[in-house]
Amino acid sequence: MDFNIIQIKIMSIGYKIFLLFFTQIISNANKKELFKAPLI
Repeated sequence: MDFNIIQIKIMSIGYKIFLLFFTQIISNANKKELFKAPLI
């Protein structure tokens, strides 16, 4: 039971980190698109 609780906590922390990276990648992509729109 304790192992399952630890696993759930690790999953939630990993999910939060994934969301942070995902939002950063999207924001960086939007900034690049604003500056480098003609390249597409």
